Amino acid sequence: METSFHMKSVTFVSQLEAETMEPRRDTAMLSVTDPGEPAVLQSGWAALLRVEFIDAYYTQEEVDRAGKYFRRCFVGYMMQEHTDKVRDFLQRVAQDRKITRLVVHCLHGRRRSTAVALYAADYYNFHLEKEVTQLNRFVYYMLKDKMAPAGDEWRFAPLSRPALELVVHG
Repeated sequence: METSFHMKSVTFVSQLEAETMEPRRDTAMLSVTDPGEPAVLQSGWAALLRVEFIDAYYTQEEVDRAGKYFRRCFVGYMMQEHTDKVRDFLQRVAQDRKITRLVVHCLHGRRRSTAVALYAADYYNFHLEKEVTQLNRFVYYMLKDKMAPAGDEWRFAPLSRPALELVVHG
């Protein structure tokens, strides 16, 4: 079954820029903030999702080492429930004919928001309005259901499209 998506473009911005943007009825906003520090966004967006997780990462080795204490050790980090919420939101927004643009923001508009916007562009073939120069690869790969192998370290070096290989050092 072929699904038709109606989104035209996606961009990523800083929290300050998002907080000063005029909402539009054809634009969805995905707000990524640190836990307990929500953005002060104007009302009136076509759709809005707020998720809270820090700009950090963990490896499979750290997950294994933490065991049953994983969630306690990694409070505030991106978890599967964040991934599910983001994917569900993107799916709903992409299928909404009235929405033509998605804006994703995080604190500085450089890492978490870029990762989410790049995922949306890659998965739904949306036009990415800005060049990607860096991103939180952990967030990007979590959205793609991938995790760094045990013993490997995530690197957040600048990334140039379309070469999206994960750089790991062991």
